Amino acid sequence: MKETDVINLIKQMFPLTGDDAYWEKGGIAMSVDSSIQGRHFLLDRANWIEEGVWNSVAGAITDVAAVGSNPELIMASFCFPKKTNDLIIKKAVKALNDVSKYFNLNVVGGDLSQTSSDIVLSISVIGFDAIGPGLSSAKKGDLIGVTGWLGSRPLGWYLAINKIKGYGDFVEQALKPCPNIDFPIKVARHVSAMTDITDGIGFDLANICRKSNLKPNIFSEIPCSKFMKKIFCDLKLNPEMFYTQGGDYEFLLTFDQKNKKEIKNLAKSLNLPFSIIGKMEEGNIPSWYGKGSEIIW
Repeated sequence: MKETDVINLIKQMFPLTGDDAYWEKGGIAMSVDSSIQGRHFLLDRANWIEEGVWNSVAGAITDVAAVGSNPELIMASFCFPKKTNDLIIKKAVKALNDVSKYFNLNVVGGDLSQTSSDIVLSISVIGFDAIGPGLSSAKKGDLIGVTGWLGSRPLGWYLAINKIKGYGDFVEQALKPCPNIDFPIKVARHVSAMTDITDGIGFDLANICRKSNLKPNIFSEIPCSKFMKKIFCDLKLNPEMFYTQGGDYEFLLTFDQKNKKEIKNLAKSLNLPFSIIGKMEEGNIPSWYGKGSEIIW
């Protein structure tokens, strides 16, 4: 089964599931994310265990922040093969300590287990006083905005897995994600819908569109940095190979035109790139939209 098929099956059986995080207005918000060796972190990198832990925390913490909740607690589930070196386990615990301090989180529990082969790192993040807005409240005429440079983490992964030299700092930043969670928490009261971009811009935009019964008009180039453009040019790569993938840990939001200046100023004050890429329109998107992270221009 494809991931979308599994998600639809789960939603049929458990109607409460909808947004990436479970949340209650003015109450709790929680999410879980897992990293698996080879798929989310590479064992041949010097600090691979640290990158794996940070990747899991980033996936869960952005879900919670995207519903306007301040993340506060972490629960960690670490699964190692039987003969895992003690030093690796100690480094994993240290990485958990480092990332929790970076995001001002308290580690309150978790689980340890043994696997037959692969290492699996799973993180649950819990926050409180959720504001919303969730995915289903976008309005016709709302602008569509995104933070950051989309495709940067998949590009970093591509460079790492293909052992392409000369872009070390870029790869380090991409594989040890440090998402800006202050922005979604502060902007939550000024947007109509919001989600983190962890499954690709097309897939995550499709979620908002389907839940809000609208379609997008994408009229602007998908944002990427000058350095990313240089890499694309140097290596003759198509940017679409990367922004259609997931794992950027940026944010996608829809908002009324009257809030445009305030939202852009907030992003600027946090030194966070912010781009308006389109507008929500009346209508429905086709069934294929977003399944492979495709978008319609």
